[in-house]
This record gives sequence, structure tokens and C-alpha cells, in this order.
Amino acid sequence: MKRRNIMVLMISLSLVLLLGSSYAMLRSTAEGKNPYVINVGTLQVSFEGSTDKLNLENMYPMSDKEGSNQSKELGFVVKNTGDIEARYNVYLEETSTNPEFKNYIRFISNKNDQEYNEPKTMGYDKYIDLEARLDATKSASYKVKVWLDKEAEDEYMDKTFTAKVVIEGNQIDTSNTLYTKINNAIKEHPNTTIVEDDVTYLSGSNTDVNYNYVWYSGKLWRITSINKDGTIKMVTEKPQTILSWGSTTNFETSFVYEWLNEDFLDTLYNYENIIVTDYLWNNTLSKNYNEKIPKTNMVKASVGLLTVYEYYQSYIIKSFSNRYLSNIFNQLLLTPCSSDNVWTMTLRGEVIKSSNSLTDSFGISPVIVIKSEIAISSGDGSSTIPYQIKGDKEVGKEKEKINERVSGEYVKFDNQLYRVLEVENNKTIKLVTSSYLKDGNETITKMFSNTDNTYNSSVNSSSDEYWGYYLNNDWYNKINEKYKKMLVDNTYYLGTYTVLDGYKTTICDTKNMPLKKCDKVNSIWVGKVGLLRVGEKFASQTNDEYLATRDFVLISPINSNILGIREGWINRFTISEKLPTKITITLSDEAVIASGKGIEEDPYEISCPSCNNT
Repeated sequence: MKRRNIMVLMISLSLVLLLGSSYAMLRSTAEGKNPYVINVGTLQVSFEGSTDKLNLENMYPMSDKEGSNQSKELGFVVKNTGDIEARYNVYLEETSTNPEFKNYIRFISNKNDQEYNEPKTMGYDKYIDLEARLDATKSASYKVKVWLDKEAEDEYMDKTFTAKVVIEGNQIDTSNTLYTKINNAIKEHPNTTIVEDDVTYLSGSNTDVNYNYVWYSGKLWRITSINKDGTIKMVTEKPQTILSWGSTTNFETSFVYEWLNEDFLDTLYNYENIIVTDYLWNNTLSKNYNEKIPKTNMVKASVGLLTVYEYYQSYIIKSFSNRYLSNIFNQLLLTPCSSDNVWTMTLRGEVIKSSNSLTDSFGISPVIVIKSEIAISSGDGSSTIPYQIKGDKEVGKEKEKINERVSGEYVKFDNQLYRVLEVENNKTIKLVTSSYLKDGNETITKMFSNTDNTYNSSVNSSSDEYWGYYLNNDWYNKINEKYKKMLVDNTYYLGTYTVLDGYKTTICDTKNMPLKKCDKVNSIWVGKVGLLRVGEKFASQTNDEYLATRDFVLISPINSNILGIREGWINRFTISEKLPTKITITLSDEAVIASGKGIEEDPYEISCPSCNNT
């Protein structure tokens, strides 16, 4: 291709454009005395050399190699002269318009004299630095090289390209962010962190790491690590369900990915503004649990799991038997240990290479990443007074309908503690007991049936020895009348669970669709008091059952048996085995909050003056 001259190629720097939060310190905009220094608020830009322009006379189209090797470059420094953190973007913006050059302008840049990045086309990726952060008084230096792509057509001959470097940013008061609070807490608890590759991992025993609790969207979380960009990773304190992984170790096609990013994600209030929804989760194979994992298989998702190395970092300061993530449950981790299995965590805290981890079921403890700018509204990070996030659902008010609450919050119903399971069709609200059903302090055990594995209290096993009959007769009849009138019928789906097709078979007759949109199975039971199905939220154990019993029955059938949970696995039981259970009930859409805060220590008390249960 022949070389065609371009008369002038000029890059000039614009005034800084400030966006976002407005503080008094940002309102003054003035050029400095030095013509090559510009001050806008607390961001200062200074130019290297004696000019604020990059002049490239007689520029001709060139290859990326030629463009990258040219000597001329624009250099500038961005400094935060304020006393709070600055966040900003740096990008190129074309000012010439006839013709538009941006789809033929190639450029490279570097930051703080590191290696230049790969060449970019301005029309497709204009950013020199995206979502950059500068602590108070700190600086960042940049260099940019620009050239005309060798594929530029004749219409660009003897034309002038002009552009500007735009720096847009804001300064945010970070004193009340979760990022600042947890870092301050770390300073007060020395020897509880490990720093590696700009990630700060919390590590140690539960006695040492007792400052990292967060209450968000009806669930208690533990902060596990803090990234350099201020984002914060945290995991639910307890598993939220029990699932099998899927057919391959690929996270993106697994049952776990579906459940986390469809069913569970929907339970997180205002998540679009609170969590990083396009986080890259490391699903790379690692044969050793205690070695840093390369990043060769990254999956974009809103919700993930801990990697085996992250789990290892959480206890390495102590030991696996004395760690803050101790919750005595078998759990799946995100990391494959071979081509056909993933690492798992045992109820004793060990990490193992299970030979059947894709088909066996384990606890699922969701992991999310909180945005760096998220502030807290209250709390000190302890288990009893956890941090509460601004933007989360506020505590329910008196006379507010209970169906406006979020999954996970606690409700007291007829002196029994429940959790909000889900709001159905924006009307009725389904509750599940927070623990196994008890009579006083005694856990109740019953058989499922004496005839078959279909949950139906009116047909099968007409005796209080069996769960369906007992719950919808003896137990139901003992409910105080003011509570009984709040209960409404619900549809319970009795689909047969199959390991190969996953948890959705218990409710869906169609595959590859979200639960809320799929065609439902024909096998149903309609009534007041039911049980959890496989894969439903809170179809998992809680700590208080560990020393008593680790088994409980579900509503989902399999072959001639019934499914349940045994020691953190989905297990099959005969219909005649006596087992405890968690029960579910559904409240009228007229039920309202009478008092309480929706937490375990102060659950919502409810009333329903307008309920008329018929």
C-alpha cells in the first residue's frame, strides 16, 4: 500500500470534566500559572516537555509495529491534590468531523512507565485508563502514541485529524464506605490478613476474624477479601441450598451457575446498584489447593463461589479446623481439580478431590462482589451488629405489607421462627421454618407415608405419624386463630428429581428456562402446609442441627423413594424412615408487619386485620 501524507495530526488535552458527587472543593476551576498545568478542583494535570499538544507532521498510514516504534508521544501526569480519593477515566475524543478519523486511528498508552498496552482502535475502545483511582496526594503518569491505520482510504489524504484527551472524574468522600470501614477494622486486628497480588485476604480463626459480618438483603455474609480497586468479595455465612454441579466442570454451563445467577440473584435487593454484575470468576483447573490459580478460564457472572485457593487463604494463618469460614457443611468450590471433578470442602473443613463431585450434591454458599463506593448505614462488623449497606431494603415499617419484604428476613408466626422464602406473583409470601420443626425444644420426626412418595395429606397415610397428614391436620388445627386466618393455599410441585437433569426437574417440565418462566410439571399438591423441594432456597442445614441430627426430608420424589438431606448431601430415603423436616406455609397478600426488624434476634411480628381465610 502506498504511503499517503496527512498534513497535521494533533492531539491536545482538554480541560478536565468533572462528574458525579459535587463537593465544595471541586467548584473552583482555573488554569495554573504554568501554561502546561491545568487545575480543576482537586485533579491537576501537568504536561511533560514544553507543550500540551502532540504534533505529527506529514503523518502517513502505518502498521501497528511502525506506530508503536515511533518516538513521538504525548506525556502527562494526573495528580490528586485533595485529601480524599479521586476516581477518573482517561480517554481520547475526536474533534475533527469531516471525515471522521476515529475508526482508523490506532493508539497505545502506558501508565506509570509500565509496558505499553496492545494497540487499540479509537472508534472501538477509546480508553487510555478506565475506572482509575488515585489516593490523596498521589500521581499517575501517562504516555500516548497515535498513528493512522495502514488500511485508511484515500479520503483521509491531506486532511487534519484533531482530538483531545478527556479526563473525567470525581472525588468521593470514602470515609463511610464499606471499603474504608473494613480496612480500618483490619488495622485494629493485626495478623488477620494475607496480601498477595494486590488482594487482601482475611485469614484466621473465627475468634480473630470477628469484624467482617455484613447484613445484606435478608442474609448474613462474611467479607473474605478486598481488591485493590476497592471492591469487596463476600460469602454467605451458611449454605443457601444444596445442589449437584452438572455434567462438566465448566461453571458457565453448570446447574450451580443457573441457580446462583437466576434463582438466588433475584433475591438480592437493588443488586444492580450494589454488586459488580459483570465480575470475572476464576474457573481454572488447579490440581493443588494451596497454589495460586492461573487465570485461563474466567467466567463473567453476577454471583459465584469461592475458589479453592481463596478458601485456603482464609485459614492458612491458623488451620482448617480453626477458621472463620467454619460452618460444618460440605460445600462446592469453584475450582476444578481434574477434567471431571471440582474441589469440595468437607464438614470438617478439609478440601478434597471428590471422585463424584459433579453428580453428588453439596452445599452452595453464594459469593458476590460489592462495588467500591457502597457506603454503610450502620453496624460495626460484628456478628451481632453487622454492617448494613446503604441502598439495601430498609427495615419494614408498621402496617407495611409483608409481601414487600426480601428473601431471608425473619418472621415470627404463631411463636415459631420462619424466614421469607419468596414472594410469589407479587402477592402471597412463602415462609420456611428457620430450623427443623420442633415441639418446644424437641425436634419432631415423622414418616413420609405408608403407601407411596406423593405428598398428599388427604389420600396417603391418614395418621399423624406421617408428615403430610400431621401438618395439615393436627399441626394446622393447633394454630392460633388470628394466625390461621392469614394462611392461604399454595401449589407444591412434585417433579421427580434426576441427577443428570438437575434441580429444575422438581418444578419444570421444560429445560433451559428460568424457573419463573418454565412450563411446570403436572404432578402437584395444593394445600396449606408443605415441604421444601430439591434446589429450593434454604433447602440446606443450619448449625444447630449438627449435634442432634443432620437428616431431614424434602417433598421431592425419586423412583419409589423420597429425597432429603443427609450430612450436607441430597440423599434418598425410604418413605417409612422417621425424619425431621423444615415446613413451608404461605401468607395472604393482606398480611402486614406489626413490629420487629426482620432479623433473627428481632423478627417481624405480623398481623392481618383484613384477612378472611375461607
